[in-house]
Amino acid sequence: SAQADSLVHALQRLRDAVAASRVLQAERRQYGDAWLRNRIKVHVNVTNRADEAYWSGGIVSTFFAYPDNLMRDHRKLAFYDVSEADPYRGRAVYTGMGVGQQYLGPTWEDRSLEVVGPMLADLKRAVRELLVSQGMHERDMPLPLQVQDRTYGYDALLAAGQRQPGFDARAVQLVNGTGFLPKPLNVGKAVLYSLMPPGSVIKIPDSLWNSFMYAGLLVGACLRGADVLIIAPAEANAPSGGIATMGREWELMTRLLDARTALGDAIAAAGGMLQLGLYAVEADSSGLAGRVEAWNANVAETPFLAELMPFLPTDWPIVVALARPSALARDDRPRLHQKVQFLGTQSLWKAIAEAPEWPEFMATYLAYRDATYAADKSADDAVPYPAQLQAIAQRIHARTRDIEGAASFAMVGSQNQDYRGMFMDGEVDLLFSGPSSLVPLVDLIFLEGNTTWLTDQASLDRLVPPPGEYWRRWARVLKDGV
Repeated sequence: SAQADSLVHALQRLRDAVAASRVLQAERRQYGDAWLRNRIKVHVNVTNRADEAYWSGGIVSTFFAYPDNLMRDHRKLAFYDVSEADPYRGRAVYTGMGVGQQYLGPTWEDRSLEVVGPMLADLKRAVRELLVSQGMHERDMPLPLQVQDRTYGYDALLAAGQRQPGFDARAVQLVNGTGFLPKPLNVGKAVLYSLMPPGSVIKIPDSLWNSFMYAGLLVGACLRGADVLIIAPAEANAPSGGIATMGREWELMTRLLDARTALGDAIAAAGGMLQLGLYAVEADSSGLAGRVEAWNANVAETPFLAELMPFLPTDWPIVVALARPSALARDDRPRLHQKVQFLGTQSLWKAIAEAPEWPEFMATYLAYRDATYAADKSADDAVPYPAQLQAIAQRIHARTRDIEGAASFAMVGSQNQDYRGMFMDGEVDLLFSGPSSLVPLVDLIFLEGNTTWLTDQASLDRLVPPPGEYWRRWARVLKDGV
């Protein structure tokens, strides 16, 4: 195949470069062939290796224990060329997406975030600390991960980079350590959920929505006057559709429906809103065009979406024309796996809702989705769109520049809204603000238009069948591990 031929060609170029290097050949003669093979290779480090000798008790119950192997490192990221000497040299990807063919194409709703800038030095430091905690000595650290001194003129490089379009966001990396290590990501979410002011808009979809703690904080936000939209997968669209997992989701959504009924007057009096949705998308038969048609119909029939987002069109003929049917449409239902959150204050939301750029913003987003929707599309077709989306977001966000209290935040990473992700697993999220935070917002708007919004218990039970009492009790016991 072309991919295999490309790899063979790249390996031969590497061998030729090593053979032509006077320094490497001199060192090979001095230290031997084994040294050279160790020098020029891909270094694979397995962290948190399995060890059945360690068991933890007392978390689930007094007598029930489980091996530390269940405390996995769930962080999903990749980076290259990150350097303290040049703040804009390297790149990193923060994601909730796994590595595998099944995650590609229209049947897996997932998102990744490409990051450039000086904050990536924190990522490099975190990886270095992980390797040291696993027994690696600093002297054995791979050269690209070793600490580098800032070069002369670093401040000038930093200032020049900040003047480039798209580099004015503020971001912080939040990393949960595996097992009993610190969990600052939990703290970051709790702070945002509990301190967003009245009138804020909070959108949180997730593939494993079963944390009563996070849900309780969001109900509290509604009682302070926030508009909260929570989306979980229907059973047929869940990437992890086990009995225990779906049982926990059903119980949480049931309690949230009860809370919305019991506290409805108080939430309304505060000016808030709690909307609960299930991602229940049928099998793809007509490419992205089918999704757009469903979006048009759903938005027209969902009053609260039109009220919350007055900039939404009720018909999108130009976008439907862009979203032609895919030649490789599949029969299986798409799975909701994206871990993207958006939070915006009331003053920001009012300002951006009046922006005339929304039709262009959403049409550009749909063109981007169309260029990447199916496996038969070329990645080259999608190259211009991220910069275009960022430029439009800059223009919309500029309307908020002089407005007091205008702020927006977005989060992208690996952590689910579940107890296991909170207490046991290693997780990473990137929290960022500024114009860049509006790009995930347009993606969430499209997701919300393809969501079935719950009106009562029957609408929940139809898409997530209620578990029996036996499995409901077991799901509570196993909540930290599923």
